[in-house]
Amino acid sequence: MKCPICGKEVKKDYYKGSEFSGLCGDEKCFSKRFWQLALDDSAVIIKGVCYHIGKEPKDLINTYGLGYGGMKFRIKMLDTGEVITTHNLRCNGDVPKEYTVKDNAVFLGV
Repeated sequence: MKCPICGKEVKKDYYKGSEFSGLCGDEKCFSKRFWQLALDDSAVIIKGVCYHIGKEPKDLINTYGLGYGGMKFRIKMLDTGEVITTHNLRCNGDVPKEYTVKDNAVFLGV
């Protein structure tokens, strides 16, 4: 099996059963695959940082496992003007410069 990113021969599939399956294990290949997945149609890009909005909790009593511990965020999508309120915002980090993506949202005040 060959790594789909760099083409190196893969001796052991460390990521078997995941979206990273088949990678050679090189950090650069892992990073490229991570950003291929993170920059999907649901990615929210604000000031060059990639976020994803998770499923909204039924209650805010137990916030374990929620992005930012269940803090409330209001986000305005630039293309549609839609305002989204979420208690489950997940951060993927700063988008590397090699990926030319533009901001598609802004944070609004609480």
